[in-house]
Amino acid sequence: MLGPVARSAVKTVRFYTLPQPKLVISPAETALHENVTLTCDSPGVQAPNLSLWIRNANRTLASGHERPLNFTLAAHEEDDGREFVCEVMTSAKGRTVRKTAFANLTVRYGPKMDTTTCPGNWTWEEGTEQTLSCTARGNPMPSVECVKDSVALKIGVSQRITRELTGTYRCTATNDRGSAVQDVSIRVQCE
Repeated sequence: MLGPVARSAVKTVRFYTLPQPKLVISPAETALHENVTLTCDSPGVQAPNLSLWIRNANRTLASGHERPLNFTLAAHEEDDGREFVCEVMTSAKGRTVRKTAFANLTVRYGPKMDTTTCPGNWTWEEGTEQTLSCTARGNPMPSVECVKDSVALKIGVSQRITRELTGTYRCTATNDRGSAVQDVSIRVQCE
């Protein structure tokens, strides 16, 4: 207003917010080779130009503008404990806003043993201190026992080597998903 003259103008101003996105892994705990769905969304967002991504540490698994964004994968051993990321991004008037959410997948699977986790041949000298190393992969972590003629050999513990330890041991790894076996041969060199 200036004296008796009044002028007015009306302008619409739009405000956009970008809430924290959600990443849902369904189911979050699964068995080996079962399908898992990852869902990335930013609930309640009305922002224009919304882009979504689902990623893991190695690569982008899915991307797009559709909401929610879904990706299905078959769970593998190497996916156990893997972190996945949901990223949403919008831009308006030259300004870009990004937000991320994280979730982890748990894959349950039975024990797996091979010569890298439980070497099949050991040669030790009598009278020395040695430690048998024999482990297994699996989730939950398997317990391992190596037995010959109903006598268990200590695993991961230093012990004095005697000629009576010579022979083939059956090492068995077990968890609630199953078991696996590996034969271990111990040769003791005597004077």
